[in-house]
Amino acid sequence: MSTPATHDRRGVFAALLAFAWLAAGPARAQFAVVSTLPNHGATHVSPAVTVLITFNAPLDTSARYPWPPESFVGFRLTPETEDPDSVTIAPDLQTVRVHNLPLRPETRYTLAILGARSAAGAVLAMPVVVTFTTGTSLPAGTVSGTVLNPGGDPSATVVALFSDLFSGGPEAMAVVATSSGSYTVQYVPAGTYYPVALKDVDHSGDFEPNPAVDLMAVFDPNGDGIADSIVVSEGATLTGVNMSLSAFSPLKARQRYAE
Repeated sequence: MSTPATHDRRGVFAALLAFAWLAAGPARAQFAVVSTLPNHGATHVSPAVTVLITFNAPLDTSARYPWPPESFVGFRLTPETEDPDSVTIAPDLQTVRVHNLPLRPETRYTLAILGARSAAGAVLAMPVVVTFTTGTSLPAGTVSGTVLNPGGDPSATVVALFSDLFSGGPEAMAVVATSSGSYTVQYVPAGTYYPVALKDVDHSGDFEPNPAVDLMAVFDPNGDGIADSIVVSEGATLTGVNMSLSAFSPLKARQRYAE
């Protein structure tokens, strides 16, 4: 088994919101993930699982994404783990097998399915978030709200909950599935989080600090330019966590944290 790809992956997680994440294709595209194994909400997942991702059309196997290394389909897993043994594809080019993805016992994971491209050249219509656990149960907390995009359609935006904006990956995630902008993050543990919305406009598979391309938002209900946190109690349902997308640009800590 290969060693962890920590240099490429942890570096982007450590920078503010520059986690290499989720290719978010336009809603009009039809290339999509139709099933996964494990499925969203699965429990008792084997720590040596082989992940299956099935698409509705053959993949372009010449495409390359950051992780797994040199793979034709990209995703990120949090908490991070070692590289899988291998990534293969079925003869019909529609089902990807990620072999022996090493997991820890009694641990909740979020698998964010990233960029993929069909053999016909279509980008992935929506990123896909799959939360599962190697333990016996998942937390029952939920966070919901609306993401606005003043410049267009907010669909395919990723909403992530960070316990720390400047280190580590998100604790829970969801995808804005329609142009209404509504979202619901499921399986959220009790804790304090900073909600963030990210939209990969250029379908690169990364969220890049390029004001002309990708979009972002932080939860800032009082409009003071500082990211505000939310508190999720055990099993609670929190609503009204609304955000508005704008140009993605590098930020200093004092710009997003209250002094």
